[in-house]
Amino acid sequence: MIKKSITRRGSGSRVNLLAKFFILLVILVFSTSFANSVPAAGSQQAVQKDTLKGEVVAVDNLHHISMLTLRSDEIGRFPNDRLNIFMNKNTSVKVCNEREPVKDINVSRNATVTYHEVQGLLPVADTVSEKC
Repeated sequence: MIKKSITRRGSGSRVNLLAKFFILLVILVFSTSFANSVPAAGSQQAVQKDTLKGEVVAVDNLHHISMLTLRSDEIGRFPNDRLNIFMNKNTSVKVCNEREPVKDINVSRNATVTYHEVQGLLPVADTVSEKC
C-alpha cells in the first residue's frame, strides 16, 4: 500500500511536469510567431493595453520567453481568477522601482501588469511592476 501511494505521487508530478512542458512549448510556438510583433512606428493601428493588479502565483522561464501567472483581484474575469501572461524581450520589469531581469520577479508579491493581446489571443506583458 505504501508503494502504491509513492507511485501515485510520482506519476502525478510527472503529469504536472508534462503539463508545464506542454505550456512552455505552446509559449515558444506562439511567442516566435506573435510575441515580438509590435506595430511599426507611425502605424495607424493602435494597441489597446489593459492593466491588471494581483498576486504573482508563478513565473516560468524558457530561454527568452517567460510566462507570469497572476491571480487577479477581479473575481470571475478569468478562470480560477488566474491569467497567464507571456513576457518577451520587450517587457519592462521593475521590482522595488528598479529595472530587473524577469528572473527577479518574486512569487507571492502583488504586481501591476500592463499588457496587450496579440491577435486577440495571446496576452503579452508590456510592463510588470512589483512594489516592496
